Order: sequence, then C-alpha cells, then structure tokens
Amino acid sequence: WLRWLACAHFGANHGENVALFDMDVINYGFEPREPETGKMEVLCSEPPASIFLGAVLGSPQNFLDMCELFVAWKPDDLAFNHRGGIMHQDDLSMFVRMFHPLPGDTARPKPDWLVKREGCALFDYANYRTEKLVHFGSGAMKARKLWPKHKYIEAIRPF
Repeated sequence: WLRWLACAHFGANHGENVALFDMDVINYGFEPREPETGKMEVLCSEPPASIFLGAVLGSPQNFLDMCELFVAWKPDDLAFNHRGGIMHQDDLSMFVRMFHPLPGDTARPKPDWLVKREGCALFDYANYRTEKLVHFGSGAMKARKLWPKHKYIEAIRPF
C-alpha cells in the first residue's frame, strides 16, 4: 500500500488534494478536479456494478486513513486465494470487501467518507468508448488476447 502512503506524503508536503491513478488508466481529457469536501472518491463508472481501482481522488488525510485501515486489516478465511493456495490481501480485494461484503463479512466496514463516483470506465464495457478516463485492466486485456496491453491500447481507442 505504499502508493497510498506516497499520496498522503506528497499531498501533505504540498498542501494539496491528491489523485491516484493506476498505470493502466489512460486519460482521454479528464481535467483535474477537487474531490467533494470530506470525501475520498473512487472513480468507477457503471457498468460494471462492482468496484475497481483505476482512479481515486482524496485529501492527504484520506490517503493516510486508508493506509491505517489497510495495515490494521487482519487476514481471515476470505483473504485466502484458493487458486494460488496463498493468503492474499491488496487494496483492490479490501475495497471489494468494503463496497460489496459477502453475507457475514464484517472484517472492515466501509468508512462513510469513502464513496464511489462515475468518472472512469473499465475496458471492455461500452462506456470505455466515451469516458474521459479508461482503465485497461489486465484481466480483460488478457482474456481478449490483447497482451502485452501496451501494444493494443492505442489501436483500441486512439489517444
């Protein structure tokens, strides 16, 4: 979760709110903007109805608070990856559990200040053709045999 800590540190040193983007999010005209006061915004356009981490806007304190939540999160049976045979926790898996908890999953309730907003499309849903931010996630790109993805992104949607 070092990227979250880096955002907290950078924003605090510069007295500014921060935007965190995955390296496979392409900007097609998104203009920087402030998050809603007191909120950390995860930009996830629907479809899909699930959560994904392509773009996050927040204050340095929001990012620090997320780091503290991540560090305090104790692995449990739901963190076990059966395919890999290992315990696995990352920021995305924790966000999925906060925004879409399974019945009985009380590991970490979602903070009220953490909200999902429209603003970043996930490839290969129809809105990837028009959104100003598009997340070309590895799962979708590999499933469509568009790998390595850097060779295909501009052909899929020109810059």
